[in-house]
Amino acid sequence: MRRLRLSLALSILFVFLFHHVQSQSKVVRKVACTTYWDAYLYSDSTVRALVFNAETNQNEFDPLPINGRKAVDVSTGVNVITILDDSGFVWLNQGDPFNPASTRWDTDATGAPFNGNISIYGYYSTYLSIRNDGSIWYWGGDDYQFYGSSGIDHPVRLHTPSGVQFTKLAPGNTLLALATNGDVYAWSTGDSNYVKVTLPGPASDIAAGSQDFNIAVVPTAGSSSHMGWPYGFGGENLYYGASSAGTFSAPIALKTVWNMTSPIKEISASYTVIQYIDSLGNLYGIGDNAQGEIGSGQELVNHAELYETPYGWGWAKYGLMTPAPVHVASGIKFKNSPPARATPFTTTPSTNTTPCISGAGTSPLSAATAYTTTTKPTIPMRWTS
Repeated sequence: MRRLRLSLALSILFVFLFHHVQSQSKVVRKVACTTYWDAYLYSDSTVRALVFNAETNQNEFDPLPINGRKAVDVSTGVNVITILDDSGFVWLNQGDPFNPASTRWDTDATGAPFNGNISIYGYYSTYLSIRNDGSIWYWGGDDYQFYGSSGIDHPVRLHTPSGVQFTKLAPGNTLLALATNGDVYAWSTGDSNYVKVTLPGPASDIAAGSQDFNIAVVPTAGSSSHMGWPYGFGGENLYYGASSAGTFSAPIALKTVWNMTSPIKEISASYTVIQYIDSLGNLYGIGDNAQGEIGSGQELVNHAELYETPYGWGWAKYGLMTPAPVHVASGIKFKNSPPARATPFTTTPSTNTTPCISGAGTSPLSAATAYTTTTKPTIPMRWTS
């Protein structure tokens, strides 16, 4: 979808914003992008969104309210922002930041408090989290069609291997999950049963695109480093530059295909793009670059004044492919500054062992509590357009 592809371009704002907030003694810890909106987790434990203030005729970064709690993670759905607070609860914000209302999911499908979350994720209208016992929870629009796509009001525990704890999710066309022991599991649309991905060793990172392409990063056997080399799988193999498609049982090694000399430190994917930071701090991108999504080049859509035969975006795949990783912003070194996680709890809140029960109802907000503020948030910094 064109709108979702545009959301990736919003992340380029991070480069400019980073230099700005440094001068304000605050730094951006994480960027979350969705259609028409983006949000930034700051080092002062607030989440701010870039909005236009008609009163001052300029863009401003305003904090999104979460009832006075500190923010430790941020993610998105379609045109909404989700925020994880320091007590492990998850919030939804979908209103005007100048008259904001944030909604908190209070209970899970068992009726127990839905706290103890340590990381959050979003995919279209579906929300996911990992709780402090390593379990995976799922609610919202059910875009993976695990429960008939009817919507899930209360978060439910996803069916996972017994005794396995998870540390990261990568929602895409396939839902990937990275276990604490380095195993990678996958859930395909329409099937809540998992499949274990066959890899040459424990993985250290994962990424999944909204098209059918996936990457697992596997360190060299015997290495003490978490950095490693990419293995691709999924039917849309052109997005990861392979001549044939890898499968769950036979991922394709991409080190040689990508002509790599330095291992990957961190990797991510979006609708049609894969990006990674290597051990030297270099940023690379591969995929469809028609709108500058990988971070290099220019938007080529509808610019007849610049290009005699401009690229015209369409629903067809592989519109303007970059078939091998391209070094982005040569001369600049990148390092991710991962967000702090919620403080571990002395008790384990997610005691439900019943896998995957479907919530009833039509709105994922019926299980939530709303909090609002009647005063305009203090604006600690401004970015004038």
